[in-house]
Amino acid sequence: TVNQFKSWFDKDTWDDLQLIDICGNYDEPCTNPDFLKIVEWIVTSNLFSKNLQVNIATNGGVRDTKFWKELGLLTSTHRNVKGGPRIRVVWGIDGLEDTNHLYRRHVVWKNVMANAKAFIDAGGIAHWEYIVFEHNEHQVEEEAAGGRGRDLSALDGLHGRPRLLHDGQGVP
Repeated sequence: TVNQFKSWFDKDTWDDLQLIDICGNYDEPCTNPDFLKIVEWIVTSNLFSKNLQVNIATNGGVRDTKFWKELGLLTSTHRNVKGGPRIRVVWGIDGLEDTNHLYRRHVVWKNVMANAKAFIDAGGIAHWEYIVFEHNEHQVEEEAAGGRGRDLSALDGLHGRPRLLHDGQGVP
């Protein structure tokens, strides 16, 4: 809960903390029912520096478009002292409609696209991470091309090209 989360941090000061990384080891962090409240508390709390960045990793397939619109609004509203976003959302989209679900199990493509569009349309800045596997490597060029390919029109607002990872290993 948001109250439990607050209790972990309210015992100290965190002025020097620069990053809170919210990434599920086993599951999607956005499934937490208090997720938006937690993120909003982090970026509005006086316990943290106004330069603290919250990094969120998601597969984008959970929740509804209302949730993603609200997260997009939070992202566009809360800025650091230099004007940059304090909330960074990294979308793990690893293929197109016919391959994304092979690694992102139980993730429905149309939900990812609708959620990404709601997030971006609300002012959210989306970053894209793409893990390259044998089953999706033929789609890298199509997705990395300017138009994002046939299935990615919802992602026209994605920030830059996808960061490619090969079988989970970073590519320089």
